[in-house]
Amino acid sequence: MRKFIIVVIAIAILFSTVAFADDLSVLTDEELLALHRDVLDEMERRSLPDTPETDSELADVTERVISFFVAWSRNNLDEMLALCDSGWKATVENPRTALVGILTNMIPTDATIEAVNEIGGESPDGLPYYLVSVNSHLDGNDGKSAKMYKIQFLVRKEEDELWYINPTGIDSREAVEEEPSAEAGPGNDTESAAADMILYYHPDGGEYYHLDQNCLSVNTKYLPLQGSFHSTELNDEPYRTLKRCEVCGNIDDPVAADAHSDSSEGSRLIGLLITREDLTEYTDETGVLSASCTSKGPDAEIEYQFDNVNGLRLICFITPEDGEEGSSIISNVDDGISAVDFEMSDDSNSIKMDATINFVPGKDETLFFYNPVLRNDSGQVFAVPGDFMAVSSAMNPPGSSAGQTIRDERKHTENSSEIIDTTTVNIRIKAVREPLIIRLLQFSEAHELLISEEFVPGTVPEQIVPLTESDYLLLETVEKSPEGGSFTRREAIGRDTDFLNTMSCRDDGICLCHYHEVLWNTAVPEK
Repeated sequence: MRKFIIVVIAIAILFSTVAFADDLSVLTDEELLALHRDVLDEMERRSLPDTPETDSELADVTERVISFFVAWSRNNLDEMLALCDSGWKATVENPRTALVGILTNMIPTDATIEAVNEIGGESPDGLPYYLVSVNSHLDGNDGKSAKMYKIQFLVRKEEDELWYINPTGIDSREAVEEEPSAEAGPGNDTESAAADMILYYHPDGGEYYHLDQNCLSVNTKYLPLQGSFHSTELNDEPYRTLKRCEVCGNIDDPVAADAHSDSSEGSRLIGLLITREDLTEYTDETGVLSASCTSKGPDAEIEYQFDNVNGLRLICFITPEDGEEGSSIISNVDDGISAVDFEMSDDSNSIKMDATINFVPGKDETLFFYNPVLRNDSGQVFAVPGDFMAVSSAMNPPGSSAGQTIRDERKHTENSSEIIDTTTVNIRIKAVREPLIIRLLQFSEAHELLISEEFVPGTVPEQIVPLTESDYLLLETVEKSPEGGSFTRREAIGRDTDFLNTMSCRDDGICLCHYHEVLWNTAVPEK
């Protein structure tokens, strides 16, 4: 930026020198020449060298970093990888997978370059480096407001004379404490706040107003909601056409509204409904899709169904038992969701859900919408439209995963103590190859093949009884390679393992996991 400083100083000198004149036109040619020499002498005296090359470099570095953040905000991995340092790419096995791991589901909502500093000395490869400091609000896709972080990147000029970013700086980001907003500051009148509340909406086409700036019914890419107004303005333009959100509270009920402001009431996240199409087409006038309960009798399992919608349910919540102390766990998980793990907290009603969908991606992008499923205090269960993940064979090679995390937090008081109940849902779409043939081979201790069986995926028996002479099994899965041809995956099953799993693929590309019990020492010896 030094060139800009030089220009400003030169103009200042010029105007200070001619301050005695009402107009430059009154000066003679000799006086103008003398003035020009004075300006040059003053600039030389101040020793401010003109270095446009450095300024050009700074502009190029800044432009590349901003381009990286723009691509990141769009979740465009291809553009980001094109801007990444080749030296960093060479140090990782799979740059795309490594970059996804670095980003950890974070999406920037803004970016401000605070400093660009050239690194002195000779770099290891003889190429120039800059250290760029960026302040950015990062949205963790967890239902909470974006937080400010300071990120420092190493930016290097490569042989093509372009600048490239080393993304590892994202891993070492530092949280930046921001000044609290005036609305949240002390001294606000509680009664007037209850009478005149702040409501939120999406200013670009939003149809609902919300009590919660991070309402779970809103697509996460619009959170936190940027539009706000006072509840006393509900009948004024342009807010009078907005409808009340049924998810985050009721403005007509001051008690419920006040309770929601403390995050103690309202609907709670209990899982996800994974669909391949936007759920908005199926919601009612309030923006939700209600579930029907199919429980029959007190001992029957409780099932929540979303009629006329093709999707996968991942639901789990804790509910008190009628007439009894304690609680019970309700869970609904559809086939197609694998590796499901539920973690319950001992000191609260907190739940963590972790699950994977195995999918065979095609050349064209497939969208997976992860729609939050909520349960209100009346026991009603409903889904609201959520965001999506895009999966394709180009972006997601076999073994890679695309994931999202949604988190909800509710507070309540119990025995004069504040209890925080959290629900966290981690969902991953894992790219796999389509299984074509499954073989099960049995070997003796001397590694002699005893028997070989071949199955169509999905037809392997639930119980496998090895021969008495068998010392181990070899599970072979012939899979279809995305590049054409086939790939064989092998897994050894020893006598210390009493189960194995196989997969079969549905027509929609989702793979089902099948679990098989291995019953050692129960077979009749082969004659």
